Parts: sequence; C-alpha cells; structure tokens
Amino acid sequence: MLGVIYRSPICLADDFVLEHIHLWSENTRCLIIGDFNAPDISWTDMTTAGSINSFDSKFLITIMEHALVQHVSQPTRFGVNQGSSLLDLVITHETEDIVDFNILPPLVNSDHAVLSFTFRTRDMLYDQVTPRPNVWKANISAIQECAVKTNWLVDTSISVEEAWSVFKGKFRLVTSPFIPYLVPRRPNNSPPWITKTVRKLLRKRKNHWDMFISTGLEQYRSSYCKIRNACKALISKTRLSYEKQLVRDSRYSPKRLFSYI
Repeated sequence: MLGVIYRSPICLADDFVLEHIHLWSENTRCLIIGDFNAPDISWTDMTTAGSINSFDSKFLITIMEHALVQHVSQPTRFGVNQGSSLLDLVITHETEDIVDFNILPPLVNSDHAVLSFTFRTRDMLYDQVTPRPNVWKANISAIQECAVKTNWLVDTSISVEEAWSVFKGKFRLVTSPFIPYLVPRRPNNSPPWITKTVRKLLRKRKNHWDMFISTGLEQYRSSYCKIRNACKALISKTRLSYEKQLVRDSRYSPKRLFSYI
C-alpha cells in the first residue's frame, strides 16, 4: 500500500489525514510519504512541543499506536531567513523497509530537499538481465565441423513435438560450445541532452548541497544557489540545442525524432 499526503499548514482536515494513516497501516506492507507540516515533532526523542490536541501530538500518537517507523531524521526544508525544518516524512512498518536513503538537492527553485531511497518489499521481483548468445562472434568453422560429425537422423515413428525436441537438443549441442554469451547493458534512462558538462555541474551542485547540509553555513547555501541556477540554465540550453539538432536530422533519421516524441 502506497500513501501520499500533502498537509497544508492551515489544514482543516487533520482527522482525515490521521484516519487514512490508520487505514493504510492495517496493510502488512505500507509506504506513507509526503509533506506533513509537523515541524514541532522530535523524531529522535518521539516527543512534541505541541499541545495534546494539536495535530503534531495526535499524529505522533497515531504513529506509535500502529508501531510505524519514521525514517527521516534531518531537516528537509530550507527556507530563506526561516531556518530549516523537518516536514517531509517517510513512514513504514519496519526499520529495514528503507535502504539507500539520501537527502538530495531540491528541484530547481524549491526549498524542499529531494528524498531518495529504496523501499524493500518481499513481493517485488527485480528484473534480471539474462545473458544471450552473441551470434556475431560465433566460431562458424567449429560449428560446421561439429555439425558434420553429428547424426541428424530423427526417428520418424515419434510425434512432431518429440522430433522437434530431439532436433533442438542436437542443435544446441552443436552450437552452444562455440557461441559466447553476452550480458546486455541495462537501458540508460538518462535524458539524451544530459551531457558530460551537465553531469559535472550536477555533481558540483550536489557537493555544495552536501556541504550546506553538514555545516548549515549560509556561504554554502549561497554557492549552492548559484550553481543550482547555472544548472537550470545549462540544462535548458543543452535540451534546446539537442531538440534543434533532432529536427535538422529528422530528414535523414526520422525514427530518432519519433522515438523522442
């Protein structure tokens, strides 16, 4: 069960939010994420400065009553002249449900960090890359030599399915030893306009973000914002350049244009 919540600071539907957390938590596997706007909760001590009737108190009690785990421990919002606060949460049943958790730089001009993590589920089957024969590098002469020495006669009294099975077995015995196997590369999901220069600047942006997160110094926040703006401008420029080149080349390579669209 996946639940996503955005709770406004002036939310009038707190009971609705708490009720859905209760419903979602009844599933044996659940992942609840979102901006809950509950900055007064200390998730380290599991306490809150809010009154007993505040949303923060009711929310914290709901989490504890259902034995849920909140995985974010560092601030996720960094407002200008407003300090930092922990608003964005990741909630599951078990501590081991979340791995590879990272707080990454915000998207464009947002003041909320990006939360990156892997949700481990026992029901999830991960796609595995299956090796396949690389016929282009097959040893043809060795296959031909082995084929000549093989008895290809098939008993005509057996069924078509049995005869086909016998033939396939002999064919594999002849070809498999002389055809190397290749593990296909995983597909690259990165946008085509992300160049080496863009990647380098993105890494630089992340480095300055990490320094700001670890130190809290305004100088690192300022340098991060400058690099963030440079990233935004460079990505827009490289994307526009790529699309223009795609249109120019469409006369000779129309498939590239159609696949991009």
